[in-house]
Amino acid sequence: MASTYSFDIVSDFDWQELVNAVDQTVREIKGRYDLKDSQTTLELNKDNITVNTDSEFTLEAVSTLLQTKAAKRNLFPQDLRLR
Repeated sequence: MASTYSFDIVSDFDWQELVNAVDQTVREIKGRYDLKDSQTTLELNKDNITVNTDSEFTLEAVSTLLQTKAAKRNLFPQDLRLR
């Protein structure tokens, strides 16, 4: 009986929305007075997002900023892997 019925689970992830969220975050980092001189960089790879920065405070701020930008684009925190 089980061989006659099946279903597929499809996970749609909009890569372009993630690219847009990262680009928006980078632009905001460059414009905010508290993050402007922090030498923070974001690198988007196929498997992860790498944040390089100079302090734990800045890392938390960038992480929150990126998650906020992603949430507005219907991407969820579990979809983002920050390293």
